[in-house]
Formats: sequence, structure tokens, C-alpha cells
Amino acid sequence: MIQLLPIDSEERLGHCESLRRKSTRFVGGAMWLVGLAYIHRDGVNAYGVYDGETLVGLMLLFERTKYGIAEFFIGDKYQRRGYGYAAMQAVIARFRAEAKFPVISVIVHGANKPALALYEKCGFAVTAAADWDSNFKIMEYRLDQTYQKEA
Repeated sequence: MIQLLPIDSEERLGHCESLRRKSTRFVGGAMWLVGLAYIHRDGVNAYGVYDGETLVGLMLLFERTKYGIAEFFIGDKYQRRGYGYAAMQAVIARFRAEAKFPVISVIVHGANKPALALYEKCGFAVTAAADWDSNFKIMEYRLDQTYQKEA
């Protein structure tokens, strides 16, 4: 079962050091994400995607005028096993339970086809192109929707 656990201890930070990625074209590496969360600690939090005791991915989540996923990746050796989908379902469930805002937002580069497909499978829809670069797509998930595709 997938759990989202805050990266809030030396032990969990140590887990991040071993999470590897070959490409950082669209999302930085684990320690880069943790560093971003530290720099923006007033509103962005780092969460580990855990399968039991094993860290399989990382994400940065924020809550401002809506919920947001600032960064997200699954480590190379854990990809194509359903962890991305399970992590997104956990995020959706968490934000739905909190019920502070009606929308979850994420910005995805249009060339990042695996990410676009994952978010679409989870029920996110492209709502606009980023005004600062049309290559980036703004995707949103409405928490009041009931539709979810099968895994």
C-alpha cells in the first residue's frame, strides 16, 4: 500500500539520497526536490512515496488558493509498476479529505508524454497553456468529480 510521508527527518532524508533518476529533463533529482521544499518551506512540502518501508518516489505539494503538485517523480527502478497512479490516487484522496479547495493543479511540459498520460488517466484535464511558455500545460483535477479510470 502506498503512503505519502513527509520528508521531515534525517532518516527519510537519507532514503532520498538513494533514489536515482537517469533523466532530469522535466523534474530534478531527489535532493534537488528536497532543497526546493526547504527553500520554499513556507508553502511547499516534500513527501516521499513509500511502498512499505521503501521510498519509490518524491513529490512536492502545496496549498495556496488551490492544491498543487509542484514536482513529482518515481525513481527509475520503480517505474512502470503502477506507483505513479497509486501516488496520484493518494494525493487526490488526501486533498479530497481535507476539502480546503476544489481543485488540484499541476503544470506539465507538453513533451513529457508519460506524465501527461498519467495525469489524464487519473482524471486531470488540460485547462490552459502556461502564459509564460505555451509548451507547458496547466492540468487540473476537480475534487468534486466522481469519475476515476481503472488502474
